[in-house]
Amino acid sequence: MLFFLVFLTCLLSFVSLNGDFFLIGEGFGCSSLFYPLSLVITSFDIWVLGMLLFCGILALWFCSHYFGWSPQLLYMLIIFFLCVMGFLVLSGDFLLGLVGWEYLGFVSFILILYYACYDTAYAANVTLISSRFGDVGFFIICGLVFINLLEVSPIIASLSFALIILTKSAVAPFSSWLLEAMRAPTPVSCLVHSSTLVAAGVWFMASYGVLIEDSILFICCMFCIYTVIASAWCALYFSDVKKIVALSTCNNIAWCLFYYICGFKLLCIAQLVSHGIAKCLLFMGVDDILAGSYSSQNLKSLYGLNINSGMGWFGTVSLILIIAGVPFHGVFFTKHFLLIEMGINYNSLLLISTLYGIYLSYLYSSRLICIVVFKHGVLLNWISSIFVPICLVIIISSILNFYFSTSFIEGSLLSAMISVSVIFIQVFGLLLGVIYSFFNKDLFWYNNFMGQDLLIKILFNIWGYLLLLVPIFQVRWEVWLVILNATGLKQFFTLNLFSGLFISFSMLCVIMGILYNSINNF
Repeated sequence: MLFFLVFLTCLLSFVSLNGDFFLIGEGFGCSSLFYPLSLVITSFDIWVLGMLLFCGILALWFCSHYFGWSPQLLYMLIIFFLCVMGFLVLSGDFLLGLVGWEYLGFVSFILILYYACYDTAYAANVTLISSRFGDVGFFIICGLVFINLLEVSPIIASLSFALIILTKSAVAPFSSWLLEAMRAPTPVSCLVHSSTLVAAGVWFMASYGVLIEDSILFICCMFCIYTVIASAWCALYFSDVKKIVALSTCNNIAWCLFYYICGFKLLCIAQLVSHGIAKCLLFMGVDDILAGSYSSQNLKSLYGLNINSGMGWFGTVSLILIIAGVPFHGVFFTKHFLLIEMGINYNSLLLISTLYGIYLSYLYSSRLICIVVFKHGVLLNWISSIFVPICLVIIISSILNFYFSTSFIEGSLLSAMISVSVIFIQVFGLLLGVIYSFFNKDLFWYNNFMGQDLLIKILFNIWGYLLLLVPIFQVRWEVWLVILNATGLKQFFTLNLFSGLFISFSMLCVIMGILYNSINNF
């Protein structure tokens, strides 16, 4: 924590001495395009930094309880992650943003790899490879800006922006990395994988979303709707409790992007901040249950102890309901205003999709409540010590959402049909979720996240088969490159088909050998 305070002090001192380096913006926008090597802060950045600071303090506080001692290395990594995330949010141009983006991926890789075992190594590599897609998009954008072709190639730029947003926000088909990241320590999950790392994609959308073409935004909207539905359905069948909470994160981050794409930027802020803080506390509560079950994450192995906390029971249920959006709490106001606007600008497809997504939110939230509370007991005594912060979060989140809701003028009231539909899906979703909590049948398609986990396993197996060609890769095929250089490039183009394919295969073997040796050394 001392290092974090020193970093903030140095940053503020540098800002005060270099007034041109720090710019104050208003609202949303992409002003960072026109100020190279500068820091820019907007109202959205302030909310993200506030959420980052609050969740960071909670995560550092939770570390000592989780490990039973003070893990200095983990403290340093978390603080470094907070500094990098803050630098990224304040970055005022694509170059600084690229630096912050790369360091963010690097630190998250180290945090997932903290336990240094096979499972964490597999999860860290899946996360790294998934984030590489977004990094490629970022490099393309920086290249287009450097050669002044960002406005000349809007489709390429929009696709690159979309690739960055979808990968970092864990939107389908790039959602599996968030589930694999649950192998990291829970203090890392309650900070990195609940409210900060996945929030980077939402921040990027809010900062540069105006540069994306409408057609690409529509495609992103379809991916967000699919993620909302797929993550909710998979949360009904997963048996890993920690992954169920991660699926809830995928669901709510997709809602944030959906709000922004539909034009409701303030609703995007409210959803992001409310979900981030509540999910951070929820990870702490769920971890206490896992610790009381000898660190088992399978719902069939969970059980309650005699030293239970009634206040912990209330706090856990309240946090889950805040994330679900029960009336007058949490994200209820954001979804309420979304339904109002859709009632005015009637779009049958989006309206039905929104109602169905709300129904699924209540469905899996009810199942999660039954799993962690009623079926297997309630939380341990430690959660009682953070009962007051939980109550404050419940009150503050409701006040903040109400404040955001007052910024909108209700053009009309919800129609009778939509109002009755909302009440019905709330009650029916909660009741049906209780039934699903006793339905533990494993379904292959849902347990593999609608095929996303299966795709990663297939690619992993393909790479394993390629490694069987290691003896071929270890041959000194580069000798053929020397012969090629000696004979001249002109003769290369006059070679017959067999010789050309052979030389091409030799070059491929050299490249694969370099990759294999690099991975093997790593």
